[in-house]
Amino acid sequence: MILILLDRNAVSDIKYKVNGGKLLQPRSRKLRLLDRKEYVISPILSIREGQLGIRENESETKETIESETKIISRFFKRAKTDSKYLFKNRNELANIFAKNIEDKWDNYVLFLTEMNRFLYQPISKRDKNKYEEKILDSALKHNITLGNPILMGCFSILYGSDKSRKIFKFKEKDYIDKNIHNALNDLIIINRLSMIELLVKKHNSYEKVEFFTFDIGLDSFLKDITFKGQNLTEGSIETDITYDINLFPDLNEESFDKFKNRLLAKNEV
Repeated sequence: MILILLDRNAVSDIKYKVNGGKLLQPRSRKLRLLDRKEYVISPILSIREGQLGIRENESETKETIESETKIISRFFKRAKTDSKYLFKNRNELANIFAKNIEDKWDNYVLFLTEMNRFLYQPISKRDKNKYEEKILDSALKHNITLGNPILMGCFSILYGSDKSRKIFKFKEKDYIDKNIHNALNDLIIINRLSMIELLVKKHNSYEKVEFFTFDIGLDSFLKDITFKGQNLTEGSIETDITYDINLFPDLNEESFDKFKNRLLAKNEV
């Protein structure tokens, strides 16, 4: 069996269709192709993000679980789902999700708020080294590890990545909680996926874990990273990730190697 984890945009489309809406044919077809007997469909990542666009409290999370599990059960006829389990345990899950946010979430919020002050617009070539240092200094100040997807995404924007810019949604004005919440949930999906993959391997639950999204920018970003290994320690996950040069369009191979060496040198200080 293959575990398919749905992104929020896929669940939103399913909800729209189940409630009588008409999706564009390509999106509707892609969703129908998931309805296969060898798949197990889960909205757990969408539930974890929430349906309100901001951090949800316990009662709001419970409503999200109830709503999304019912929709998933109605839509999929051949594929198995984990909706019954999620619905049955909705009170416990709502309590856990509402009270437990990812490690360093508040640090990430402060970091992205600082990054928005200059990354909302392209940085001139002559100033890139200066802003690389600014990004590094801010990351260290907020205890964000080098190699973290949120940090590397900011470097990716600095070095010309439009796909990363679409994920972070930096704006000159009104970079509000909703923007930050959406950007963080996109990037923290990497840690959540890593955690689920690690647990699946540990318990030999499924042959494979796949993530399904209609977000082209996020999907493209994920294709340019590789999980090298995961370790679960004291309830948190440490993921070793490598980043492809495609995420840094302004860098050639030589300058990309120099960039990585600068990060390594900083990590050793």
